[in-house]
Amino acid sequence: MLNFEEWLRKNAQASTSSGAPSFNWSTLFLSAIWVIWKSRNALIFNNKRMPPHVLFQQACSLATDTHLALASNILTHPHLPRWIRWFPPDFPFVKLNTDGALNHSSERASAGGLIRDDGGRWIHGFAINIGPQTSYMVKPWGCRIGL
Repeated sequence: MLNFEEWLRKNAQASTSSGAPSFNWSTLFLSAIWVIWKSRNALIFNNKRMPPHVLFQQACSLATDTHLALASNILTHPHLPRWIRWFPPDFPFVKLNTDGALNHSSERASAGGLIRDDGGRWIHGFAINIGPQTSYMVKPWGCRIGL
């Protein structure tokens, strides 16, 4: 009985075999989450439904490609270091991080975000379909909902 953050972390860091010879469980798990997220966006923005077996095939394909890319080091660029880091707020404050997406052809938007404490622990998260909107208003909507 894990909370969402613990469950996500445990599966994302698992080193056990997935049963497939070319990748481990964490690679398949994270690939599946990405494919489900893309499918969710296709449903919201384009009203396009994907059958579960197609999502599974896409996740397996992505996991295999990811495994092969990491094994061959094609993703490493020693001359182009890029360090990305999240800085926690000072105690007793919390930090709200948001992002949004807009389909320009339909002008439909969605936003999401999360709140973390000074230790980087997840407090609350959200995702919302905003509906018709301009690109200038997507981020403010995410901030409004987050607050």
